[in-house]
Amino acid sequence: FITGLDALLTIINWDRSRTYPGLCQFIAATRPGYDQESINKRIPDNFFPYITIIEEPNLSISSTAIRSRVRAHQSIDEMVPEDVRNYIITRGLYQGKKLILE
Repeated sequence: FITGLDALLTIINWDRSRTYPGLCQFIAATRPGYDQESINKRIPDNFFPYITIIEEPNLSISSTAIRSRVRAHQSIDEMVPEDVRNYIITRGLYQGKKLILE
């Protein structure tokens, strides 16, 4: 399961998260300002064998920011590849109706 580290920290606190270790290997990408020591304190011991953290200092785009921009009818052209942008638009993702971003 590949995700950003911030999302993984949310996932491991879900009600049924104790059942997740062993179901898959988690790969978490970091963002600038990542602090290994403080993050390690937030990850339960039973998750450590199933988490690989990939340090990506240049990854500063978040899925939350992309969704917010789509909802606000703002461009995401510099944030995602064109095919991803088109997929979001044609399927009306992150909104109740289809959206055309220009």
